[in-house]
This record gives sequence, C-alpha cells and structure tokens, in this order.
Amino acid sequence: MSVVKINAITPAPGGELELEARFGRRVREVEHMEGFEGFQLLRPVSGEERYYVYTRWRSEEDFQRWVNSAEFRRGHAKTDGEKPVATHATLLSFEVVEWPLEQATPFRRPPPRIVEVRRVARLTPRMVRITLGGGQMEGFESNGPAEHFRLYLPDSETGELVLPVEGPEGYGFPEDRPRPASRAYTPRRWDPENGELDVDIALHDHGPGAEWAANAKEGDTAVISARAGGTYLPETDVNWYVIGGDEAALPAVATALEALPSSMSAYVFAEVQDADEEQELTS
Repeated sequence: MSVVKINAITPAPGGELELEARFGRRVREVEHMEGFEGFQLLRPVSGEERYYVYTRWRSEEDFQRWVNSAEFRRGHAKTDGEKPVATHATLLSFEVVEWPLEQATPFRRPPPRIVEVRRVARLTPRMVRITLGGGQMEGFESNGPAEHFRLYLPDSETGELVLPVEGPEGYGFPEDRPRPASRAYTPRRWDPENGELDVDIALHDHGPGAEWAANAKEGDTAVISARAGGTYLPETDVNWYVIGGDEAALPAVATALEALPSSMSAYVFAEVQDADEEQELTS
C-alpha cells in the first residue's frame, strides 16, 4: 500500500527562497530511491504560512529506508555558516486509499470541442484575433490570466480536419489517422453569455498555427481542448511587477496586466518587429 508523507514547515522570517532552493537540491537525492513515487513542494498562499513537502512512497518500509540512507543524510547536511530556514516542522503520515478496480471510477478524457470561426480581425500586420464559437463551447471556462488551451488544426495540404472519437478512456483522436497538428494559445477573452472565445495569434513566417490563422475565415472549423489550464495567479503581497516577452507572449501579458489590482504597478518590456506591431495594453 502506497503511503504519503507531508512535512508541514514554518519558514524562518525571510527564509522562504532559501527553503525552496534547498528542497530543489534535495529532490536530486531522493528521486532515484527505490519505492519513491513522487515529490512536490507546496508554497503557501493567502491564509497559510507553512510550506508543505509532499512525498509518496510505495510502502512505509521504502520511506524508512530513505530516512536511514546516506542520500538522506547528504541531502539534509548543513554547511558551515548555513542559517536555519525553518522554525518548526510537523510530519504527517497517510495511507493511500485504493479501491478494487471494479469500484474505482476510471479516468475518462473529456471531449475536445469542435468550434467554428465567427470573426477574424487584424490587430496589427502580424497579429490576428480569431473569435471561435459554436454549440460545443457551452461549459467552457476561463479561470484567470495567462491560461492556455490547445487548438487542433486542419491538414495544411488537404484541409481535412480529423475529429475526435470516443474510446474506452474517453475522447481522443483516431489511432489509425495522423494526429492533427496543434498549438497552445492563451484565451484572450472568454464571453460565456455568447459562447465566444477570442484568441490572438502572432503571424510568424512559418508554422501550422500561423499559417492557419493567416488564412482563417468565417465558417472555418477547428478543434480545441475541452478546457483551459495553467492559470497564473498574481502575487498580492508585492508592490510592482516586471513582465517581459515577445510578440507571441502579448496575449498572456495582456491578461496578466488586466488581472492586477489597481494599487499595483507593472513595468512591461515587449519585443515586437517594428512600431506597427505595438499594441496598447491596459491594467
């Protein structure tokens, strides 16, 4: 039976960055241990000050073998002059509940969404905004800035769009067909009332995403992933941000700026090809 160990650590004042760095070094000592199944360092957010060190092991015996190993002692050894980064730690132990296969709920991939192009607008000579919609946009969610979703594209030569099919593990693309090319993009604007998703695409000189976007027209069909992921939550205990990126990053930069509170300043450095590619960003 797998076990989980969670070490709840109260960092010393000002020791947060060093604590994160030390555990980053320690993971190299543990990741090759027999029975080790996973590690995560969880940084606290609002309402919590403790870090949580999560490790999962094949058995309690494997965890104890790690605690008594030379690798453990090496990973936790202190060097001369090294300051404590924690004032308190509590180790919590858990067993992983495992159901018989017939009782477990199998994971099923949600269906990708078949969408149509509603509108196309040139924001700059090298940036196009494509508005996607259709009945399958119902239930789509965008939960914060700098998210990403995948856009699956028609074949660049034949124009054929391979559609997802339902299988034993949920929806996916047919195994006997070439998987369609795809690219990850940021939801620039999600309008749940009208079921419309804006995506801004930089028109590079090559690549299937840029080629499709340059030629997209109203009524064209594409497929997007079921949901967006990778939401970035801005830190609320800082006074200002420095944000940098190139033209392809502008949609993510724009959504991050719009999510900042009015009390916070941001310095943005964006590299674009020329003055015609400059966009006004608001916060």
